[in-house]
Amino acid sequence: MRDLGFPADVFARGWPTTPITGTASPAVLRVLSPADLDELIGSRGLRVPSFRMARQGALVPVSRYTVAPKKNAGSAQNQLIDAAGVLREMSAGSTFILQGLQLFHPPAAQLMRDLANALGARMFINAFLTPPGAKGFGDHSDPYGAFLVQIAGQKIWRLRRSEQDEATTVALGPRDVLWIPRGWRHDGQAAPNRASVHLTLAARPWEITDVLNDLMETAGRTVTAEILPPLVGSDPDELRHQVAALVTKLSKALAETDVDALIAHARADAATAPPARVTAALGDDFGSRP
Repeated sequence: MRDLGFPADVFARGWPTTPITGTASPAVLRVLSPADLDELIGSRGLRVPSFRMARQGALVPVSRYTVAPKKNAGSAQNQLIDAAGVLREMSAGSTFILQGLQLFHPPAAQLMRDLANALGARMFINAFLTPPGAKGFGDHSDPYGAFLVQIAGQKIWRLRRSEQDEATTVALGPRDVLWIPRGWRHDGQAAPNRASVHLTLAARPWEITDVLNDLMETAGRTVTAEILPPLVGSDPDELRHQVAALVTKLSKALAETDVDALIAHARADAATAPPARVTAALGDDFGSRP
């Protein structure tokens, strides 16, 4: 958290419900450089859906910046990136987005692991390259909170809690960080004189629905083998009796839930393991033979 410019205990008291700003360490800026972007776009052979493009609040058709492998010529999925098409669309004002950057860019993967383990939240990272004066997405809100880390250029953000509120403007330059709480409406536009590069470090917190799903998965094990009478033609009293008995069993199972185990499971689910060392599993002498 200190690398994002926030005191370590700010998020220990709960997810901040208003936007806050910080200053990132130089190490965070090294996660994605212009040279990295050139390599990712021009040399990695990325496929949809690891990238997309948007302009003025609308997605650009994938066909404009991809080439189709012969096997999937009719499918929008798995299309290969076309660097010339990306450049052409950016010249027209489109923003280029790398989705799930942590999946194919090791420095982003390490940053995601560090944040996930520090916050106890599921994380993912997107990168945005926006031409001068351009806007990718319009005013919107997201179902997660996010840290916006400005890598290069400047981006001006309009923030408001709801559609009825007046917007607040925040300008981010290199190393500036902005926390946008879940549900806050926002839209960003690159400054007119220079392209913008920023990272979105999105945090998916533990939600009530996660707790309910875990509870039902645990409690459901005690009743999954139960078969109820047909809903039509059965004795109504017998059907009512069996459903009532089922509810009683579920209530008992929920009352006996191990809350500490539930929390431990959630923490384990949020934690991210280091990358697997596949070749090491093949033996100490792997690669030593001519």
